[in-house]
Amino acid sequence: RLFQETDGIIVLDQINETNWGVINEGVRNTLGQLCKMHPEKLVFVDSRKHLHEFSYGVLKGNEAELRATGNEKCCLEDSMQRIHEITGRPVYCTRGEDGILVSTSHSETVQVPGFGVAGPVDIVGAGDSATSGIVASLLVGADAIEAAIVGNLVASVTVQKIGITGTATPDELVARYQEVIP
Repeated sequence: RLFQETDGIIVLDQINETNWGVINEGVRNTLGQLCKMHPEKLVFVDSRKHLHEFSYGVLKGNEAELRATGNEKCCLEDSMQRIHEITGRPVYCTRGEDGILVSTSHSETVQVPGFGVAGPVDIVGAGDSATSGIVASLLVGADAIEAAIVGNLVASVTVQKIGITGTATPDELVARYQEVIP
């Protein structure tokens, strides 16, 4: 029912063990069936250890998580493009202060630079912040690269909130945008 009532969902799988927690084999299979019935629905998957278990949706991981989806000797871009070929959707790789690498086709990956910040940072929650920015952007019609820019922008705000798993208000995003893109 929830799948039907939303424009999109985020599948956040941060459990390292297989089939522990909410995102288990049964949930993955059910989501896969729903994606086949509703290919227009945004299903955004961020899984710490199980990205290789998803053959649908827009997948996001960091470099280590995406390299673990295939031959560890192959390059990151090859892993991302292989996933893109399977899902037919963009693949995002968060790279900390270096930004986000996006695979938008079977032969193209684009590095979207991050926005540097001054002073101390707290990276806890930065990936989740990037996910929020990407998903919100995709749901309002942004393309994959535009969504990555917004994801980077959101993360650049939240990492400056020391000791807080960050949030970014619309006013903060506008201020950061005006700061980095005069």
